[in-house]
Amino acid sequence: MRFKINTDQSSSVDTLKVNPITGTARVKWGKATNCEYRCTKVSRRKILALMLDSDRSLGAWVNRHAQWKDYAIKSNRIHSIRFN
Repeated sequence: MRFKINTDQSSSVDTLKVNPITGTARVKWGKATNCEYRCTKVSRRKILALMLDSDRSLGAWVNRHAQWKDYAIKSNRIHSIRFN
């Protein structure tokens, strides 16, 4: 079950959906981009903390906690991207 995080106040993140059960997050950067990234191996504790207290910088949260192994999803194709 994915939960949508409120991104109205964020200038860098357009949409952010998290799943605390599977430890995954989907993020779409900016309003002009057409790409959504699926991040795996996200800490379930960090996801729950974000859900309970979403009054924080979402761009900083994604950069810090959700960039382990990402897949860009664009027009029904998945592109693998690795961050070290």
